[in-house]
Amino acid sequence: MDTWTQYEKYRNDLTYTSEDGMDVMVCVGLSGTFYFWGGETQPVREAIVRCFERFQELFGPRLKWVMPMEDAESENREVVPDNNIASLRSYIATMDPDDLLSWRISGGSSWEEASDCYLVVLTAREWQVRTRNRLTWLNFAMPVEAVYGPQGNPRLFTDFIRFCCEQLNPWNGIAGLASLLPLTKGEAQTGEFDLLQRYFGLDAAASGFALTDDLQRHLKGTNWLTMFDDAFPSTVTQEQWKTLEATPGIRIWKAGRTWIVQAGDQPTLGPVPDGIPPLYKAVSDTLRPMRVTPLRAFHTGSMTGEIRFNERTAELWSQRFDAPGIWPPYPDQLGFHKVDETIDEYAAQPAVEPVQQPAVEPPRVTVLRATPGEACPADGEWFSPIVKNKVQMRKGEPMPGPKFNNLGEVIWYLRRG
Repeated sequence: MDTWTQYEKYRNDLTYTSEDGMDVMVCVGLSGTFYFWGGETQPVREAIVRCFERFQELFGPRLKWVMPMEDAESENREVVPDNNIASLRSYIATMDPDDLLSWRISGGSSWEEASDCYLVVLTAREWQVRTRNRLTWLNFAMPVEAVYGPQGNPRLFTDFIRFCCEQLNPWNGIAGLASLLPLTKGEAQTGEFDLLQRYFGLDAAASGFALTDDLQRHLKGTNWLTMFDDAFPSTVTQEQWKTLEATPGIRIWKAGRTWIVQAGDQPTLGPVPDGIPPLYKAVSDTLRPMRVTPLRAFHTGSMTGEIRFNERTAELWSQRFDAPGIWPPYPDQLGFHKVDETIDEYAAQPAVEPVQQPAVEPPRVTVLRATPGEACPADGEWFSPIVKNKVQMRKGEPMPGPKFNNLGEVIWYLRRG
């Protein structure tokens, strides 16, 4: 299956506009999201700048506006020499550990329009790290055409993923085709839910700290590329890894200390009538124990009754690869718009050769874990995905409680690196 051919077939169904038809409210692009430690520190902020510099090199002519932190409550500004990436580098030099770095560059016409070309970061503050063990978040999108189109560069997406992983050492991340919304998301949320009902392969791209601590320390789920740190607390057995490694079409590769599980040569939209994409399901079945559950709502509530992602439907979405019949929740409401039925995307051969990554052995990490009341197995910093505070422990000390909180069973993991 060729991603570009499939995208061309469904292109008219992948975009939602405002009521007056002037602004794009939802679109689809290739997107990646990373959660990583240390955003409150100067070295990691400098690594973030390097990611912005690389993105500027790749897409500079497409970028139209920038939104520095101090403009977060005002309109965006046109990208000009005095507020480009050099300005970002100068800005971080003035920051202290409790400052928040919020920076966005975009190719949309304004912050009220969705764009398939942008890069945004939102860092943790030192006091948030101390009290909530919070991670920093970076998300980007690039046009499908720039990667898989007739004049595209098929290495563009994976090369940028690799670069960001090497710079940021993400704790976890996800990448592939995704629904993309404006910075002001309220009006677009109904359209996103409607769109994601029709495609298994679309991620709901991250949007800052909306899902807060849960999503940052667990995988949200899987997509074309699913990423996690070498020390991520995996519960996958060696037998499961061997099965995944032997599955035709699955590739496991590494960027820096980040493991990347790739489901197929190219990403797929996964139209619901075609069934669950089998390679996505294979990855999801293996990594399911690493997935956050229950998943919090992606969207805010509606005062006028539109259907959006609430806690129930967000959790169902996270389970969409588990078994037929889980997704979509409203199958009687499916309606594709102006699909080009003359295109058979599954008959089309890929227009570009698949990007081959160096082969690696799947992770065989033994993760130290302990439950409240047990003797600590080793000195170091311990954390639990469902407890806000991290703890410094010495070997032999009893691990702190409680054994359960409102999110489930508390399990402590030793943080490495």
